[in-house]
Amino acid sequence: MAQLRRMHIAFLALIIPLLLGAGAENNLERIPIIKDEVYQRSKFQFVSVSQNDEVAIGFSNGVVNIYNTNGEFIYGYQFPATGASVYCLLFNEDGTIGYCVLRSEILRIYSREGLFQSEMNLHGRKDFDEIVKTTSIDSKGVEYHKKRNVIMKTYPDGTEEVFYKLYIPTKDILVIVALTPVCIYYLVLHGKKILLSSKNKNKQQ
Repeated sequence: MAQLRRMHIAFLALIIPLLLGAGAENNLERIPIIKDEVYQRSKFQFVSVSQNDEVAIGFSNGVVNIYNTNGEFIYGYQFPATGASVYCLLFNEDGTIGYCVLRSEILRIYSREGLFQSEMNLHGRKDFDEIVKTTSIDSKGVEYHKKRNVIMKTYPDGTEEVFYKLYIPTKDILVIVALTPVCIYYLVLHGKKILLSSKNKNKQQ
């Protein structure tokens, strides 16, 4: 009986992800629009900018929030959470958007209303990486990029400004708190060694 139960659990472990994956594919035909911003606690995936300076920030749960350059929420999309890294959201000149999941190497094209239009296989497209690199800069030359736990705006003159504060998981905070005393101890100990070394050199002179 116990062996049969283990076989049943193993079967469910194999079939459930497949069923969820199939559901995710079906849900990709029409993407819900998010009208009200909800602060995201999921892992950051990407940031990209449209020709009209709309800034899209994507998360691992499939949410893509879109802001103006002042950081004010405009709207968002709720793509299915696939469990794979989301590569990018491209704003096309014809008004459509392109959404790419890295594992599938498929770029899916949608209308701004979230309706599926077409798809493109990116396998072997070496130029696609270069295209993606250009999507993080707005019309004024301001670059949007992740730096530690924030999305930064870097202006052409080199000055920086925080655009969006990302969620820090509790476990990361605990690690920081745990390591802080160790870092302080190291700095104090190392500082004392430097001070003693400097005094010894002065005495020898």
